[in-house]
Amino acid sequence: ANYHLVQNHPELNVGEIGRMALELAGDDTCDAITRTSAIQVCGLMGLRESLSFATRLAVDPSCGPLRIVAIATLGDLGGEEERLLLQKIVETGDVQLRVACESALKKIGKRAPVRRESV
Repeated sequence: ANYHLVQNHPELNVGEIGRMALELAGDDTCDAITRTSAIQVCGLMGLRESLSFATRLAVDPSCGPLRIVAIATLGDLGGEEERLLLQKIVETGDVQLRVACESALKKIGKRAPVRRESV
């Protein structure tokens, strides 16, 4: 599933693609390649319903490459709560996770800059 195809082909059913992407992304029995693509589609389509399982995958050390994709999806869709979670991962994660989190944090920051209290 490639969301960019949907943008160029109006005959494709966007709602059905979104439903399938959510279903596959949340399916723990789905193969990693399909699930990775599905999670990416959820982020690109703005499917906030995917935040719960993207969050779960982002913090699970056993998820391997899915973890990186989940972190990117948090960047695509997340807000303040996800920003705080990503900052925690940066503090405890390896270099690859740190890079993914920093990229995701930049995406969140572009949508909703962090409010700083004046002193």
